[in-house]
Amino acid sequence: MDRGQIREDYREDWFLRNEGDLAPGAREPVRLLGVCPDPALDGCLRRVLASHGHAAATAEAEGPAVAWDLGDARLSDAERDAVLKDGNAVLVTDGPELPPAFAAAVLRTGRLYGAGLDTQENEAGESGCTNVLDLIGGILFLLDRPGKTAGKAWYAGHGPAEAAEDLGTLGYERKISAEDGKYMLDFLRQHPEERFWFRNCLGGALPRLQGALRELLEETDRVCREHGIRYFLAGGTLLGAVRHGGFVPWDDDMDLMMLREDYDRFLAVGPEAFGDRFFFQTSGTDPQYHSPFCKIRLNGTEFVTRFSDRCPGMHQGIFLDVFSHDRTAPGKTGRKLHFFFTLLARSMVFHKWEGTPLHFYGKLKAVCALFTRIMERTPMEKLEARQDRIIRRFGGRETGWLYDGMGDHVRNGAFPEEWLRGTEHLPFEGKEYPVPAGFREYLGYLYGDYEKWPAASLRKSGHDIIRVSFGDGEET
Repeated sequence: MDRGQIREDYREDWFLRNEGDLAPGAREPVRLLGVCPDPALDGCLRRVLASHGHAAATAEAEGPAVAWDLGDARLSDAERDAVLKDGNAVLVTDGPELPPAFAAAVLRTGRLYGAGLDTQENEAGESGCTNVLDLIGGILFLLDRPGKTAGKAWYAGHGPAEAAEDLGTLGYERKISAEDGKYMLDFLRQHPEERFWFRNCLGGALPRLQGALRELLEETDRVCREHGIRYFLAGGTLLGAVRHGGFVPWDDDMDLMMLREDYDRFLAVGPEAFGDRFFFQTSGTDPQYHSPFCKIRLNGTEFVTRFSDRCPGMHQGIFLDVFSHDRTAPGKTGRKLHFFFTLLARSMVFHKWEGTPLHFYGKLKAVCALFTRIMERTPMEKLEARQDRIIRRFGGRETGWLYDGMGDHVRNGAFPEEWLRGTEHLPFEGKEYPVPAGFREYLGYLYGDYEKWPAASLRKSGHDIIRVSFGDGEET
């Protein structure tokens, strides 16, 4: 990518992080008033609005409006007063004091900054400034809630709000922290020809972590070859092999997958087959571990997340995940029921492990309360046995369909078993490893356009990590 393409990659982040924030059904044309200080920012807002069916309306039209009042492109006093009297308008300003009473929703920005932004004072800070991601996010949030936000000044930036209420009090979640926003801006200035991702992951220790994961992969590959067990690279590891020829640059874990017959053989030989540096983790080998899939851990190391930190007696070494893909029902109705009962069984195990009640995004409260009582009265061993039976429910039938009953992609639904029938090999960090012959279709099922990188500000390690230790006294 050349410098221009790199800059556009940052600007695409503005759109990708804010696409889809408006509530379904809000489709009124939006008036855009004043002059935006950056044409790319103005174009991005128009593009986001258009993606929801919001055409740009003329200044004379009625309905919602966004008015720019920033930097050297301020509105005149008369224009500003007219916007402030409009209860359908959002005034975006870093300008002077507001009158005691007004009808519009006002978004105070402080200093505006962000990677890819072309403004004179594009500088990050811990407070008194707003990243371009949250400028657009704040505008969309206010447009979607005129009844709650009109007649008040709001702030979506870093640090305490000055003469404005924090949008977080209404549930707005900031797109980016001050630290990450500054890192992105500094990286663009220092490396204008390099595609962005967060190279400060784990305090710079990510390459060493990936080296430990390669060691886990090589040992697992040895065990599987020696015992004739068929496996594939999976999830982000498969994506990395196809798109990068190795790790996704910011990936901090590794995934493998098997069909059920191979997975059961792996469970049978695993505890004795791995070398002394490794620990084969299931609920049978580690009483404090209750995930439905197994992990291979590296002894003498630590990979402690915010969740696992509540299980001090559990083995928490650097790990590799191994999943089974199981058969599901042949028909759509049967599959929906299978997915539902899988998620319910997994939720009961997880919340029993976590010590929290079941919940479903604030819905089905009576149902969740009922199953919480059942969960609390049922021993963990019985919950895990029921979970296993449900995941295996269609194991003895040639249904032609598989699902990710153990993993994060169960909600993606079923996929054809034929995608995983054949085996190919692809290079991964200099060595070749097995992938399913239908890896292109499988990655499309998981990620859609898998060749496309995610939004720049999301290119960072995914785990909520507290501590990583490599067993030699070095800790991050």
